[in-house]
Amino acid sequence: MGHRPKTKRLNLAVQAMALEHKFPGTKAPIKRAELVWEGDITPSPMSRSYRCKIVYKFDETPKVWIVEPKPQKRDGRRCEHMYEDDRPCLYYPGRGEWDEGMLLVDTIVPWTSEWLEHYEVWLATGEWQGRGEHPQPKTDRPRRERMDLRNKWQPQIGGGRAKNNTPRTRHPHSGTKAHV
Repeated sequence: MGHRPKTKRLNLAVQAMALEHKFPGTKAPIKRAELVWEGDITPSPMSRSYRCKIVYKFDETPKVWIVEPKPQKRDGRRCEHMYEDDRPCLYYPGRGEWDEGMLLVDTIVPWTSEWLEHYEVWLATGEWQGRGEHPQPKTDRPRRERMDLRNKWQPQIGGGRAKNNTPRTRHPHSGTKAHV
């Protein structure tokens, strides 16, 4: 039972510069230790563009919203791979799929693109083609289970590869590379 070394986290200025470099014409202002970026993501050549917003604070996981167009319901049901506040579920927090030593532009942005691609297929067919687990509302989980999930978190350590040995730019649920 040894301790894993903590991954060196990237500062917000590095994250902002990487986003602005990859998406010229966008800005990622940092205010009160919070980075906010908005940009257009087109998941595939056949897709429309989606305005996405990433909010990232130190010691928190990045949060992503699809700003325009907002995710739609299908047959009166919203997509299961979304949180209660309408954020897409890109990975399972607490399992080491993302850590503060990873660039948002190399992980969160392509994972958002891949999520959008799966969302478009779900919207057309009603079937979610991506892998992964559906986030459950906190009220649907017993309190003990919620506590157990918090206690299981361990940071993933370095090397540029995720636990499933795929490069970090690949989505942790499917292993496929997204178009950004």
